[in-house]
Amino acid sequence: MKKKSLFDVEGKLVTNDTGQPFEFFVSQNMADNNKRYHAIGRLVDQYVYDLMENKLGLQKITIPVHENENI
Repeated sequence: MKKKSLFDVEGKLVTNDTGQPFEFFVSQNMADNNKRYHAIGRLVDQYVYDLMENKLGLQKITIPVHENENI
């Protein structure tokens, strides 16, 4: 069973099912470690975006990376 992680009210990464502090399990399989690392990164990204938008009132906008894209 996969453990889901989230941030508590203090902004700490915890496991969803127990509320205990998150612990990164290191596997012998580097691909599994990489997948978990990136999943945690996505959680942190989303948490920071939510804070900036909801707590600070900032607006997320997309900036084109190619010259020929319209704004």
